[in-house]
Amino acid sequence: MTGEAALDRSLWTVTGADALTFLQGLVSNDLRPLEAAPGIVWAALLTPQGKYLADFSNGIGLIPPTKTSAAMTENYKDGGPMAVFFGLTQAQALVRPVTPGYVVQAKVFEKALADIANGAEVTATLDAAVDEINADIEKNGGYGH
Repeated sequence: MTGEAALDRSLWTVTGADALTFLQGLVSNDLRPLEAAPGIVWAALLTPQGKYLADFSNGIGLIPPTKTSAAMTENYKDGGPMAVFFGLTQAQALVRPVTPGYVVQAKVFEKALADIANGAEVTATLDAAVDEINADIEKNGGYGH
């Protein structure tokens, strides 16, 4: 795989007993899986102002999730050419709360999508993924819900 060097990016190594606790919520990725198996996590450093979200929006057109981040974008700020879409998402979108089962659900769904991309039959693959997720939820007593 080839690519361009990102000169405005950095690789950090964070160590210490409280490293994961400290970084959780400060970066864009969930670091909890590293508690079981140390490794590398690609993530962006978050800012209270939403700059990370605004950068994604400006770069790929992602509709920003917060008013603060929308105000920092070219397209979704008040008066921007796509501001109406930000307003629609604020009125209609439902933020999904983080649940303990999310890690399993995300991995199962990611595998199903990869299998489908590699030629697996769509309906059967998604049905199997739903069965696996439902079994996990049942095995864990509904994760308290």
